[in-house]
Amino acid sequence: MTHQSDSSPCTALPIPPHDRIISIGWLDADHPFETGKIDRRVFDQLIELLKSPWQPFVFMGIHECSLCQFTGEAKGKSNLFVPANNRIYVAPELIAHYINAHHYKPTDEFCDAILSCPPMRSQQYRAALSKTGLLKVLQNPIGQPMDEFTSRPESGPLREQEGDDGD
Repeated sequence: MTHQSDSSPCTALPIPPHDRIISIGWLDADHPFETGKIDRRVFDQLIELLKSPWQPFVFMGIHECSLCQFTGEAKGKSNLFVPANNRIYVAPELIAHYINAHHYKPTDEFCDAILSCPPMRSQQYRAALSKTGLLKVLQNPIGQPMDEFTSRPESGPLREQEGDDGD
């Protein structure tokens, strides 16, 4: 995984860097990072959000933790997109492991964003993303809008309810 400084524009996405799409938790063993305690509620909410995170991009491969002493005890492949304060914070799935095993302390702004983030794939989450004004920036490399906010990998996009098809 590529190291990125906390609160810097995220360069891990297949889009040009944007000053309001912010990196959080892109750690590696060769770069120092902030450590300390965080509120347990932040960690618990982070775990909840990571259960089924919205993924506007598909990445190939799995990343192992490079901070573990001998072998990467944790692996991750997803990213977490957290809207707040007219920004979208982007964190790797391994952020929960970094906090729990390596005492990583994310920025206070990110912790506040985690606590205020609506449930993934909810209409409130979509509204929070829309409010940032950055959805048009989050497009796949061939320029197709990422509209499947409420889709779930196990069920596909949500369908219109019966009787709502205009017939």
